Amino acid sequence: MPKIIENIKETIIEEGKKALILTSYEEFNMRDIAKACNIGTGTLYNYFSNKEDLIHSIFKEDWAKVIRSIDKLSYEDYSFNYKVESIYNLVRDFFLTYKKAFYELMSSSISRPKDRPYVKVLHEKMEQIIDLHREKGEITNPLSSEKLSYFIVSNLLSLAVEPSISFHELYQCMNI
Repeated sequence: MPKIIENIKETIIEEGKKALILTSYEEFNMRDIAKACNIGTGTLYNYFSNKEDLIHSIFKEDWAKVIRSIDKLSYEDYSFNYKVESIYNLVRDFFLTYKKAFYELMSSSISRPKDRPYVKVLHEKMEQIIDLHREKGEITNPLSSEKLSYFIVSNLLSLAVEPSISFHELYQCMNI
């Protein structure tokens, strides 16, 4: 008689998250996750087709929290600088949790950051914020909102991964 495990998908994601916080993308091992869940590797593959699929499921929950926070922030009556810095802090905190695996996954030949839904939605949210602040006359940068969003998000992601300059130095370079 097969054993019945309740909430198996959630258990896999939770065990995967624990492992991912401690390891890199390359070190992340599906067999280890299956063992931690007390299931066979084949059972794990019934839920996730490969490790990239499992890792994206792990990222998805925490990234959704980041996006919900940005949504709340978007329409608040704060300065553009404050909003961008808040977004940077949210992204940085996400990276502090998943830095090794996220950076490896995004910089590998497996994945391109612009194609990933979590980066795409960040671009969209930033573009909305830019448009709101352009309407208020706070942004005079001649780049289109789309290009300015791409510039800001790309730099925030880079800064979150490798903080070679401060957020304030980056903001000064934006020439808003």
